[in-house]
Formats: sequence, C-alpha cells, structure tokens
Amino acid sequence: MFINCVDKLPNGAIVTDSAMQTSAESIYAAGDCSSQVCELSGMSVFVPLGTNANRQGRFVADKILGKEVEYKVLQTAMLRTIGCEAARTGLTEAQASKAGYNPGGITIDTTTHPEYFEYSYPIRIKVCYDLDTKVLLGAQIFGKKESVWRIGIFACAIQNRMKSDELGKLDLGYAPPFTEVWDPVQIAANVAR
Repeated sequence: MFINCVDKLPNGAIVTDSAMQTSAESIYAAGDCSSQVCELSGMSVFVPLGTNANRQGRFVADKILGKEVEYKVLQTAMLRTIGCEAARTGLTEAQASKAGYNPGGITIDTTTHPEYFEYSYPIRIKVCYDLDTKVLLGAQIFGKKESVWRIGIFACAIQNRMKSDELGKLDLGYAPPFTEVWDPVQIAANVAR
C-alpha cells in the first residue's frame, strides 16, 4: 500500500508540502489524513478541520491541472461547548520560541459589549508577538456568546505580518450592540505594543 511509502507524522498523518505533495513522487494527500505547513514556523502540523480539508482538496485538483499552488495554515480553530467558546490562531509562546522567534505574550480580561447591555460577557484574550519586531504571532480567545468570531481579525493580521500597534489602530466597526468603543482585539493589541 502507498501509505507505507510516504513520510508520516508521529500521529500517522501523511506529511505534505505546501502543494500537498507527499514524500513520494506524484502522490498527493488532502484532508484529515494529511498534515499542513504552518505559515509561521514552516513545520508540518496536523489540523484536521473541514476548512483545511476543503481547501486542500481544491488545491490538489488545481495542482494536478498544472496550476501553481501554495497552501499554508495558521492553525486557526474555534469551538463552543457548555456555553463557553474558545479559539486560537498562529503560534503559542512555546511554539514561537521553538520556531526561532523571541516571543512575548500578554493576556487581557475585558467585556464583549458595554457593561450596561444584559449580554455583555467577560472575554479573555492572549496575544503572542515577537518582542524584537512587535509582529503578531498568535492569539487565543476564551469567552461566551459570539466572543470568538474575533479570531478572524487576528488571523488576518497575523497572515499579513501586522505589528501590534498597527492592529491597535485598525478602523474596526463600532456600535454598542456589537462591541465596546475599543474592541477587545484592539485592547489586546494596544497592551502588546
């Protein structure tokens, strides 16, 4: 079977490059059986999510059709359980250190909305950034009731190599029913600068 002729991660996931090529010539892998390349570390990571599987399938088809492709991930994920939500993107401080960065981290606790709204909930955000350049490397969010949608803002900022002060100055939308005057993302970014 071909599965024995390709490199695998310790958990059995098939190692692929950013074009979903395995270590065996002309064999590609996509979906929950395969790894992805981390955009920030260049390392093979295993992130079995529908988003990755769908994109990998599309890009393998493009590659087979002769198109140049490059698919890398930030390992962005979110979940909801027992009324709580959690999300992550990019690297943790430990992962950033292992990848050769000089990481720093901050954690903030604030609220999702002005406190006079009955649906204002606590939200905790941790940000990892490079101490030398202030470039954002990762973020984690924990909260309730639609708190984690903010991870997409962090993912976009990290993918575009934004610095913490640049994220803190972003012109994000505002209205009291949706967020605070300074969104928790901006509060975290401003503390990290």
